[in-house]
Amino acid sequence: MAALPPRRTSRADVRALLAERPFILFVVDDTLFVRPFSLEGTARALASHAQALGFSLRLGRNTRYCYMSGEMQPLPRFRSAGPGCLLFRWDGARHDFKYPLEVSS
Repeated sequence: MAALPPRRTSRADVRALLAERPFILFVVDDTLFVRPFSLEGTARALASHAQALGFSLRLGRNTRYCYMSGEMQPLPRFRSAGPGCLLFRWDGARHDFKYPLEVSS
């Protein structure tokens, strides 16, 4: 039996999904989650900080080396956004922290 080709997602499909939900999580196909996390907690953090553009499960105080550029990266100034959540300004940030809508979770 032949497998069906993967269905291509259209812009209209993505917009329809976004219209149905207040938040959406993008994850690339080789993502590994190494610690427990709460989707409800991330949604609460986003809902309680209207100025937040998104939530990264990848970036934090331990993200000191940028593999794409092969060098150490300065950390932005963080503020607490609740237990286990940090706020930072991405405009003016460098390396990994300057991409507010990256799609690797």
